[in-house]
Amino acid sequence: MWQVLWLTVAAAQPECPRFTCSPLDSDTCANITNAEEKLVLLNNLGCGVFTGCDIDGIFSALDNKENSTFPCTFYPPEQFLRGDTLLSCPPRQSQRNLKSGIHPKVCKTEQDCELEDGTLGLCICGLSRYKICQPDISDSLYTNFWKICGENSNMITEEIDYIWGYYYWNFPLLVSAPVCADEIIPQLWMKVTSHAHKLALFAVLGVL
Repeated sequence: MWQVLWLTVAAAQPECPRFTCSPLDSDTCANITNAEEKLVLLNNLGCGVFTGCDIDGIFSALDNKENSTFPCTFYPPEQFLRGDTLLSCPPRQSQRNLKSGIHPKVCKTEQDCELEDGTLGLCICGLSRYKICQPDISDSLYTNFWKICGENSNMITEEIDYIWGYYYWNFPLLVSAPVCADEIIPQLWMKVTSHAHKLALFAVLGVL
């Protein structure tokens, strides 16, 4: 999907968790083996079609410093209903790229995510031990989305709006998730008819 951030493990009692793929029992989705170190093992073979573990439950256990095992749980497929309805594009602001560095950018504080206009972006935990700057919605990272807006009187379809939102809100997870997480964590599932359709849409929009 996106390049994975493989970085040196942080010091003891890290602020962000580290998710890694590991051999687990077939009915086990994830294990927290060391809550103090915020180490999460994900089943490297996945859990089967429409089964996985909700990342919110994992983060809750980490916050409570609980070593826990998470079974593979069924999550009914949710398909995005694509239609011809047009929606207005968000207003685009100038100078909203990173002042220094490129995405994905590892950060410690919001100061590391300063934008060209002096405002501070969000610095959010990913899944690889480090925090990551979340790109502003006006960032040039979204050039292809803005191009669609410009070519269509500042309007986009429901489908494009959904994909843009999915990509924006999940950016820190998408760029830091280990390979097996794409099939295990529901928050990383694009709600379209198939994985192939998801990849096709990403390819067209230039966000692979």
